[in-house]
Amino acid sequence: MRLIVNPHKIKIVRDEQVNEKELNVSECNFEFNEEITDDFVKEALFTFKGTTYKQIITDNKCSFPSEVLKEKGQVEIGVVAYKVIDETTEIRYNPSPAYFNTLLGSMKDKIENSEEITPTDKEQIESQLANKQDRLVSGVNIKTINHESLLGEGNIRITGEGGTADYEDLDNKPSINNVELNGNKTLGDLGIQPAGSYALASDIPTNLSELTDDTTHRLVTDTEKITWNNKSDFSGSYNDLTNKPTLFSGDYDDLTNKPSIPTKISDLTDDSNFLESTDLKTINGNSLVGSGDITISSGEKPLMYYLETDLTSTSDWGTNNVLSNNDLNKLSSIINDVYNNGKNFFTLIITSENNKKTPITFTYTIYSNRNIQTKPTQLELYSIQTEGQLTPNFLIKFKSFLLSCNITWNGETPTVTFAMVSKSEQSFLATNNNSSYTPTSNYQPATKKYVDDSIASAITTTLSGNY
Repeated sequence: MRLIVNPHKIKIVRDEQVNEKELNVSECNFEFNEEITDDFVKEALFTFKGTTYKQIITDNKCSFPSEVLKEKGQVEIGVVAYKVIDETTEIRYNPSPAYFNTLLGSMKDKIENSEEITPTDKEQIESQLANKQDRLVSGVNIKTINHESLLGEGNIRITGEGGTADYEDLDNKPSINNVELNGNKTLGDLGIQPAGSYALASDIPTNLSELTDDTTHRLVTDTEKITWNNKSDFSGSYNDLTNKPTLFSGDYDDLTNKPSIPTKISDLTDDSNFLESTDLKTINGNSLVGSGDITISSGEKPLMYYLETDLTSTSDWGTNNVLSNNDLNKLSSIINDVYNNGKNFFTLIITSENNKKTPITFTYTIYSNRNIQTKPTQLELYSIQTEGQLTPNFLIKFKSFLLSCNITWNGETPTVTFAMVSKSEQSFLATNNNSSYTPTSNYQPATKKYVDDSIASAITTTLSGNY
């Protein structure tokens, strides 16, 4: 039977059949792991029906104890390997055992002889003894040659005639400890211990307790063996543990009861009055939110341009008049010049074609309300002008003028696609007015003097008296 022995496990790799009542027929051959070296003391432990029998492992093999072969059954085979240094067990291996079954053999506890069929056991033995060869005895039943026995090892040299009877003339004389036997040799000459210095049988230890151990040969007590045999088989590796707890994998997705983390600012609760971009004003049409810089020029004077439109009569200056394509091209050129000069705003003097001779009377100066550098798509230019007081009511008359534009941008180049002008007139009563004013229609303003006089007149008329 062949077994492989590792530090923690024994494995049967060639399971030969073992029958009960056999003796000195089968043996165990062990193959040890490289950690269990030749300087370990190794013992095989055979356990059968609750009793364990020890066999010393020599040259990596041992025989089966006769006790485990008495009858069929399961046999446990274990191995213990250890080192003892200075009466202390330095290391001990106690691998898990293996198992094999002793099978039923032919021999029975009770065997009866057959009647007159076969001879008895005694007759069989006597017959075998009668036929055996006698033991050879030199000079008795086997001859000698030149008085030298033929039994044993070596060679018998047979020489021809002319030999010598003188021992000193012989060749190949015998020797002891490589000392040729000739002349008078003492025991000391032959390397033999002189008489009187031999150890007596009583001087030879017969008990282990009488021996002295060394660094490579240690004795182990039964208590130490029991302690070793009862040690844990745990390898020390966490992976070999049973009933290990389930540990966190380290993946956030494997967590339970995870908090809900907002992904948008709108999901957050504003508990400190944080401002949003819509809560901030702009500067010259530029948002304060984001990266970059807003340049504010101190006292920047807008550029001034002159635009003569194709409108041909004063009636054309009424409400909602659309400029011609020719006027759109002129306006596009003006806005492009403002943008390329890096200016934000500009002033435009706009007039009609028939006002060339008297431009002041029919000319309006209007101002842009959008930063051209932001590339606006819509632009308004406007102005409000007064034309003085009107008699007899002393109203102040204002004229408002508005130029509305739609702009498209191709890279850095603007194009005005649509433009329309509108003009309206409004009359206002000044707060510093000192003249009499009488309203003539609903929703016109009334002075305090007019109201006071009207109330006094109504009371006088009703009560017929002066108040």
